[in-house]
Amino acid sequence: MLVTLSKECTDFSTRLEILPQMISATFQQPTQAMIVRSNPFQVYAIRWFDENRILFTSGIITKHHLSKPIENPKTKQLMTSINIQETTATFALELKEKLPAGTIDKTMLISPILEIVARSFGLPVTCHPEEPAAFVYNGRWDGQTIKFLVKENDHYQVSGAFNLQKKCCQNVWVFSFNSYKKWFSEN
Repeated sequence: MLVTLSKECTDFSTRLEILPQMISATFQQPTQAMIVRSNPFQVYAIRWFDENRILFTSGIITKHHLSKPIENPKTKQLMTSINIQETTATFALELKEKLPAGTIDKTMLISPILEIVARSFGLPVTCHPEEPAAFVYNGRWDGQTIKFLVKENDHYQVSGAFNLQKKCCQNVWVFSFNSYKKWFSEN
């Protein structure tokens, strides 16, 4: 799989001294990963490297191939597999197992890891004027709203999958660079 870095990911990972090779390796050989069926598909991946270095990434799948649907003999549901050929990394973050909002480990799935990361370094966000804010927002989207409280002199990155046709979004969270920088410098 070919992995390229978006301009934002390049700028951010350079500040954090995360090598592009580590970001690529996280997508190519993740400890855990999750694909969000959106347009385009989104992927989250995490990898534990040697010496307890952990990298958490997200990206957009820019080239893929879907297999023909086959029936799962146990559930009788149709299943499709995805062969990812190219991904554009949009975000990369170095973590430790103990984070401000909880502990992560290699056996955890991406969804609970994302929740802990968002509670540790994010801000509550809503994507619909009638919906409450959450650290990881899943739900209705009016096609315009992405609302969170901005703190002066902070830098933010909004991540998530938005579907304008279905008027919904998944795994939307707002990363605060200052929250992360403070924690990282103390650890």
